[in-house]
Amino acid sequence: MATIEIIGVPTSAASFAPGQEKAPQALRGAGLVSLLEAVGHEVFDRGDPPTWRWRPDLANRNAQNLEATAHYIENARDRIEFALKQGHFPLVLGGNCTVAMAAVAAVANGSERVGLIYLDRHADLNVPVGAGTTGEGALDWMGVAHMLGIEGTLPRLSQIGPRFPLLACADIFYLGIEPEQMSPWETDWLDRLGIRRRTAAQVAVDPESAGRDVLQEWARDYSRIVIHFDVDVIDFVDLPLSEAYHFRNSGLTYNQSLAVLKVLLADDRIAALSIGELNPDHGEEDGTTVRIFVEGLASLFLERK
Repeated sequence: MATIEIIGVPTSAASFAPGQEKAPQALRGAGLVSLLEAVGHEVFDRGDPPTWRWRPDLANRNAQNLEATAHYIENARDRIEFALKQGHFPLVLGGNCTVAMAAVAAVANGSERVGLIYLDRHADLNVPVGAGTTGEGALDWMGVAHMLGIEGTLPRLSQIGPRFPLLACADIFYLGIEPEQMSPWETDWLDRLGIRRRTAAQVAVDPESAGRDVLQEWARDYSRIVIHFDVDVIDFVDLPLSEAYHFRNSGLTYNQSLAVLKVLLADDRIAALSIGELNPDHGEEDGTTVRIFVEGLASLFLERK
């Protein structure tokens, strides 16, 4: 069985508000390590860097907390690289969606091509300034744009990996995306770039088949693939843990998310899994909501060799 190394990234610097910085410790506190061990894996947990809680950045309104965001991406990237060199499987606990940048940058170091499966209802193709972009300045809506190095991205983030751009358009597959949740800028760029995707409605019809199709059709060109799991792909009413609490009665159920992830994670080309946008304050006060999430997460590794 694989040795899993937990990489905690306790920051909400790139978020819209505080909360996600608590996720790594909340997931551990809900029994993540013992549950992974119970399904047969050795687990290394080397702890976390200091927690960095979101605060407004009045000097940089369109790219809030840029330097802190970059620092945590770099720190996570280096820790993921170390885990990979030990032959371990990195399980990256954010934090926000910028953790995907760290995972891709680490896996790409020494690899010719890396694929990214992005399980998220958003495209994260926004940039700090541009007609039709979000305008909020939260960098967690901009991670994919920076990995692609599209117009308007910041060198401090877009050049954080071993090459620029970190990914080509063909290297990304969106699962669970909802076009109506995208900014006009993202819609325009998604059409221009032609990135492969399946909407949440398409995935929900048969999550297992959606996962198999991605592996058989798109993933055949890759020997190493990163999965990023944004918790806001889950209907907030079904499992209220996402930062984005206003997404209700839409998206995937938690079980549908688990079903597609189980198929994907069983593939030995998957080199890392990152998780973002989980806010433990949105679940039950006694921690039972986070526990449900953790139990499902651990179950995904039953078939991971």
